[in-house]
Amino acid sequence: MFLRDLRFVFYILIFLPYNFAFGADKTVRITTLEFSPYVSEDLPGNGWAWQIAERALAYEGYKVELTILPWARAVKMVQSGQLDALYLANKNPEREIWASFTEPIGDEISVLFKRRDNEIGFEVLSDLQHYRIVTLNSSHVESILKNQGLNIHSVSNYKFGTNQVFHKRADAFVTDKFVMLHFLRTQMPSKFFQQLDFIDQPVDQNQLHLAVSRKHKDHIEITESFNRGLVKLHASGAYQEILQYYGF
Repeated sequence: MFLRDLRFVFYILIFLPYNFAFGADKTVRITTLEFSPYVSEDLPGNGWAWQIAERALAYEGYKVELTILPWARAVKMVQSGQLDALYLANKNPEREIWASFTEPIGDEISVLFKRRDNEIGFEVLSDLQHYRIVTLNSSHVESILKNQGLNIHSVSNYKFGTNQVFHKRADAFVTDKFVMLHFLRTQMPSKFFQQLDFIDQPVDQNQLHLAVSRKHKDHIEITESFNRGLVKLHASGAYQEILQYYGF
């Protein structure tokens, strides 16, 4: 672990943009949920997706502050302008009213997790109308499923949603495939991973963005700066280096 931490510090020093110091007075307060393996306070450098955001804005002279919150609260804090930007957000017309969206940093695939002994299948979402489904409160996929008239119960975190399905109080948990698999492997007893699986057919596939509050007076500048920094990350090869460091 010590050697891994040393390698990470060395990696940060190598790839940190040279103009970072010039942006010491420009801070963007970003919030997201505990979303490992994308972003987590328990991961080196807070995870690969956080390194993308931090590095992209650093190229343009900004520094960033991370606040981890339950998703619904994070959304409200950015809507109200109490925090500057919501990270790993899916773009939709409702959110575009109060946020300016950057170019995507990656994709999110939402799938249906269920017990292995529960035979669920679907071709279209309306096929799920007879099942009780849990989703994260205020998530993009929650609104998609509700618009289909499905029986949706919103939860505040992954642990509660997982327990609902495992103990047969719900039929399925619809959420990000990679986050849920990581959560089951690292945060829950092995019996959960053994008893739960997912349907590979996506419920939704969307892109992940930084959503900057329109209440911030510089929201357009921050959005455009992030986009320029993201282009530089790709052009320099640093984006791929970040992914490789985190095992992607």
